[in-house]
Amino acid sequence: MLFYINLEFSIAQIIVFYVLQYLTVLSVLMFLGKSDTFRLIGFSLFLSAVAFLAISLLQSQSVSQFYFIAIVSGLVLPLFWVPCNIIYFNFTRMDNKALLSGFSLLIVPLLNAVVPFASGMVIEFSGFRTVFYASVALALIALIYANRIRDDSSLDLDYRKTLKPAKGVRTLICLEGFWQGVTGVCIPLITFTFIATGFGYGSFLSYLGLLGAFASLALCGLSDKMRNRAFFILPIAFLVSASTIISGLSHSMGAWVFVNGLISFFMAMASPFTLSVVLDRVRDVKDAMVAREVFLNLGRLSGVLAVLASYLISGSLHYPLIAAGVAFLLYPAVLKTKKLYPHHISLRSIFSKELYPLET
Repeated sequence: MLFYINLEFSIAQIIVFYVLQYLTVLSVLMFLGKSDTFRLIGFSLFLSAVAFLAISLLQSQSVSQFYFIAIVSGLVLPLFWVPCNIIYFNFTRMDNKALLSGFSLLIVPLLNAVVPFASGMVIEFSGFRTVFYASVALALIALIYANRIRDDSSLDLDYRKTLKPAKGVRTLICLEGFWQGVTGVCIPLITFTFIATGFGYGSFLSYLGLLGAFASLALCGLSDKMRNRAFFILPIAFLVSASTIISGLSHSMGAWVFVNGLISFFMAMASPFTLSVVLDRVRDVKDAMVAREVFLNLGRLSGVLAVLASYLISGSLHYPLIAAGVAFLLYPAVLKTKKLYPHHISLRSIFSKELYPLET
């Protein structure tokens, strides 16, 4: 995003970029049907290389080229992550859903802990475009590897077949998506008003996010044993919500960096639980991953549209953060209303040998 700002794209244009991206994601998900698993992944890697190449060739204030990148990026996201998540979570057992979610979501913090340092060094000496050229090369290497995998498996990714199985968690997924859509746009844009490069700030957040990811693994293992996510997600969701609301009220650099460090930490802990809640409710992994992408991106699109409306009406990017914090506060309330985990959990029960049955 800093690269786009350096090329003098306006804040409104950057927000519209994400509107187009999420609209494209939803459009792809609406039309997906029966597909070859690894061909789908291979095609997404090819499009990823195209997107990075287009970014490397992006000219200042070339709006049509800018929005072309948004559309291609929107094609990549569902074509890659839906089949990859289905393959990964097909290894899920009843007693390790959250633990596997934690390992899956640990990948991003691990990358964030390494990539900012490596990319920052490259940018320091040879500029942004070198990073994008390297990304093109990595995407093509991954494409070659994916094409060598001999696998004739196919997936029926018709989203209409997932609506009924996901009935109990659709609102929860949308709330999480709304939070992601708002924070994913507002936090970087506001941060760059304080920090010119984002390298030091990104490194700080990735460090806290990595700590949160490791903490989530320990909590997720305990959650799997107890079969009750509610005991953990309720307080963590409150902490995510509170820190997000406070960030919307923060206007100094010190407060902003500190509070958003807390957001990164707490959300890294919450994400495995929100994902495993979906896997608990929707027993078929394929249905769970397709439904999750559909409603997650509906929420993201709603969040980005709220950011765009706030910016055009008031010129503020802080108000949507407050709204996102309030929205995420509804997550534990909806979870309790849906009665997905109806058993009362006490601190004493954590150390007992009693295992609660998984309620559906």
